Amino acid sequence: HTINIASRLAQASLSAGDTLHFIAYSDQPVAQLYNLRGSNGIRRLHHSLSNLVQRGEESDPIKAAGIVLRRLPRRTLLVCLSDTDSPPALEKLLRALALLGRKHLPMVACLQDPQLAEIAAHPRLAGVAAWRAPAQLLAANELIAQERSARDRLSAQGAVVVSAMPERIDAAILGTYVGLRKRRAV
Repeated sequence: HTINIASRLAQASLSAGDTLHFIAYSDQPVAQLYNLRGSNGIRRLHHSLSNLVQRGEESDPIKAAGIVLRRLPRRTLLVCLSDTDSPPALEKLLRALALLGRKHLPMVACLQDPQLAEIAAHPRLAGVAAWRAPAQLLAANELIAQERSARDRLSAQGAVVVSAMPERIDAAILGTYVGLRKRRAV
């Protein structure tokens, strides 16, 4: 999902005449592109995206924030496509946003889990024996509450938070991006 989202957002922003910067990171930066423009920028980004390799290390948004602060002196919309489901990862992301939010406008995109929503809406339809349904419903509602709490904390930190199901995340991010451009937020 992340690669597709990055590709679609890049296409929209470069088509609108914006300049794009791209950083993919895990524990260290794995790809960096700066000052991408137009169709050449899209080609370079697609090449970089197609060559990314998943790494097993925990991502470090604080290191990525340091790179952004050194490389991008002007106020920029920063779109972070990251998981917020683990408390340690969320804490690192919040610390990175505290650094970035002083100068830049961070947007954090969060994918909602369709299985959790299905269980919360119809616990007995999720293929679980009837006696397990209450525990499954309780766990699903707890995880949904944790996701909501993470989004609230990110918003309180000053991030624009976009949260949607996988099939709607592209439209939600692009809609938010268009709205920010119209308001000249960056």
